[in-house]
Amino acid sequence: MLSMNVGAIPTHSICLVTGVTQMYVIVHCKPAYEAELIAIARDHKFDYKYTDGEIDLYVEDVPYEFVDGTYQDPDEQLCEFYGINYDQVNCMELA
Repeated sequence: MLSMNVGAIPTHSICLVTGVTQMYVIVHCKPAYEAELIAIARDHKFDYKYTDGEIDLYVEDVPYEFVDGTYQDPDEQLCEFYGINYDQVNCMELA
């Protein structure tokens, strides 16, 4: 069974130098993706927990960018940024 990292789950943080607020996203993933997701969480020092039959990964949101002037799904873009397999994601939401 997967255990949650120690510490509170962040919802947002404020940089004391720039004053910029950083938002977090909860990525709800399929349980079969557990090993890969734990590695991603460790690499990026993100919190995760196992709830309601899925694994929840708490990641910092990334700014949306147009790639080559075309629309890209913001959820897919966030997953690509962190190396998360989008096919293993059930849903995503702001924390």
